[in-house]
Amino acid sequence: MEYNKPVHVRYPCQGVYQSFSSEDVRKQVMAIALALQDLGAREGMKIAIFCDSSYRWAFADFAIMTSRAVTVTIYPNLLPPQIAAILERAECEMIFVGNEQLLGNLLSLRDDLPSVKHMILMEGSSPEAISWDDLLSRGMALLPEGVERFEHRAKSAHPDDVATILFTSGTTGDPKGVVLTHGNILSNVVATADLFDFGSNDTAIIFLPLSHILERMVNFVYWAKGMTMGYAESIETLGKNLMEIHPTIFTAVPRMYEKMYDRVQEKARSGSSLTRRLLRVAEATAREAADYVIHRKPFPLGLSLKMKILDRLVYRKIRANLGGNLRFCIAGGAALNVHIARFFIGAGVYIFEGYGLTETSPVLAVNTFNNWKLGTVGHPLEGVEIRIAEDGEILARGPNVFQGYYRDETATRESFTEDGFFRTGDIGLVDEEGFLKITDRKKDLIVTAGGKNIAPLPIEERFKRNLYISQAVMSGDGRPYPIILLVPDFEALMDWANHSGITWEKKADLLEHPKVRQLFDGIVESVNLLLARYEQPKRYALLQEEFTIENGLLTPTQKVKRRVVAKQFQSEIDKVYAAGSS
Repeated sequence: MEYNKPVHVRYPCQGVYQSFSSEDVRKQVMAIALALQDLGAREGMKIAIFCDSSYRWAFADFAIMTSRAVTVTIYPNLLPPQIAAILERAECEMIFVGNEQLLGNLLSLRDDLPSVKHMILMEGSSPEAISWDDLLSRGMALLPEGVERFEHRAKSAHPDDVATILFTSGTTGDPKGVVLTHGNILSNVVATADLFDFGSNDTAIIFLPLSHILERMVNFVYWAKGMTMGYAESIETLGKNLMEIHPTIFTAVPRMYEKMYDRVQEKARSGSSLTRRLLRVAEATAREAADYVIHRKPFPLGLSLKMKILDRLVYRKIRANLGGNLRFCIAGGAALNVHIARFFIGAGVYIFEGYGLTETSPVLAVNTFNNWKLGTVGHPLEGVEIRIAEDGEILARGPNVFQGYYRDETATRESFTEDGFFRTGDIGLVDEEGFLKITDRKKDLIVTAGGKNIAPLPIEERFKRNLYISQAVMSGDGRPYPIILLVPDFEALMDWANHSGITWEKKADLLEHPKVRQLFDGIVESVNLLLARYEQPKRYALLQEEFTIENGLLTPTQKVKRRVVAKQFQSEIDKVYAAGSS
């Protein structure tokens, strides 16, 4: 990349977006790297980053890796005992801390962190830490004599050197430290960079956690292609930031697209009868148009006319809410609802679903303009081998696949076949056109008392398509039949209840109302008509509490922690089965 791009990074500062040129970025990364080295950073040293996504996160990461040290990522929403366990296990000697609140969490653990010699506070100031500005000033003073030293150390890195250790968020059990080398990450960057029409005229918005390898690797691609990157202030301000940055590309987890879709549905619910009718027609038309878009076929005359009218009335407004310049976006981290994807694609918001794991740097397969099939995660990347085991598990081998878990030989050995294929833990198939399809998570499969294997994910997705359901989790392992836990979309349900003349004081009263139970009886019955008899949830429970990252029921990448859900709602599950047996 040439260092002559006038605006390379856009970042929020006191509510206003500022910018760095590519030369500014280069100088700051060099300065931070030199300052770290002056503080004692050496080859192989573990340096943690503990903060929300920001340009400073990216600069710190580059500075660590160009110093030939190792970046250890920590999600900012982890609890103090989890933070301490990661820092102690990785023997981190320095840590970048996002703000004074996070620093307070760390200081409460200070006696348990003997290896940590320096804390660097990225926002704010404290006598207990080196401020970002002081670190930068220290490095800038070293720049005149340090450029050659910086470049020598950075260029001496070897593909087999460890670049980063990422502790997985873990839907089951304790998190494991995934060790990725420079070669692992570079192979994934090279394999994905030219699959899409990325270019220096593009602008991306970054809002997913950089602690997760998906957003981080995609960022490396953006840097490599010379794009402009805009960093969102937070998830809460994302809508506003989209209008300020006007991205052409972004990456998101499926839950983000679900929320975008929910906003469209909410508008339909709160609008006039004419608005509701218009949005119903727009939704049906978009889904009809999606196949033509995917296969690059011209619309038939009648559909073309409808699309032009609806684009002016509906679709253009949806795209405007995403900044108005969006060319395409990428979905990863969990399964994308095909029903929702079809709507957005028809409306001109092109979503390409991919698949991978932290252990695979992360991308194994992805849909592209040239190879695009809804309901699949695309073709495997060049250089990646995919094999389906006898039990349906997806096995992967390639230069992007990690070497093992940090100081855990047993887990590493169990994760590979004898001929070196990584066991992904996901169940899937490769269709006749070479597209990879994920059907479920191996550990999530439900085996009933009668020995029937049930893949819960596609069944849960069917329930989540309903307007009145926000989240759904199946249960039934070792039981005579499956049941389903449903978290209603309370805004939609309350709106329906108001129109139905239902009165209530608390959520619990609403969920127990006979008319509400009748509504959900019908929903469950309608989904069951589409399922094999042994797959059908015979009963259900309505939950008041939404699954969130904050209450520990979702991972930082929005995946349901099934074991935690099962444990937390054990009494509700037992009551459902008790009612069924009686």
